[in-house]
Amino acid sequence: MFTGLIEQVGVVNGINKINDGYLLNILCHTPFDDLKIGNSIAVNGVCLTIENFENSNVYFFGAQNTFNITNLKYLKINDKVNLERALKLSSRLDGHILTGHVETIVKIVEIQKNMNTFIFKFELPNNNLNKYICNKGSIGINGISLTISNIEKNKYFESIIIHHTLDKTNLKYLEIGNYVNIETDILAKYVENMLNLNKKEEKLDYNKLNEYGFI
Repeated sequence: MFTGLIEQVGVVNGINKINDGYLLNILCHTPFDDLKIGNSIAVNGVCLTIENFENSNVYFFGAQNTFNITNLKYLKINDKVNLERALKLSSRLDGHILTGHVETIVKIVEIQKNMNTFIFKFELPNNNLNKYICNKGSIGINGISLTISNIEKNKYFESIIIHHTLDKTNLKYLEIGNYVNIETDILAKYVENMLNLNKKEEKLDYNKLNEYGFI
């Protein structure tokens, strides 16, 4: 699990195709002090496992499917990526719960400067994820915990970015037309799943009553 609070921005130092995936080398500007092989780190919001590390270089293996459905497939040498270590149970949850399971990518359609903030507009995903995108709701963008500030139906959704978030993440390097990773709110999916299960149970009980001749 992750919180969506980016710890640092790393630099892509190498991408090598290996069998059914890629070995990704990320250079950290500040070495994490407690890394272990097998640990999970969110890279642009994608949960990856540490294969090896040497000084400030951390190596991850990403399966082909992981690259196919995320913006990792667009990475080039020297690109900047958001990094966050997995959440400890003793940590404070200052963002919102993220799993690191990116669902899709969307394009940045507009960036506006508004006084001391920036408004990023992202295209709405063209699938059933739209139902989890609601005004004032939480969403993971490149692993960053953000709040949806506005939705233009069938067009885009917005998020207001403060200077601190811009400075501490790779959003400051992105441009209109770039793709970002999306992870919608996991709590909304659990609620939906429980409601669907309740509906199925109610229908099952109705069928049983009918079978036994009570209705």
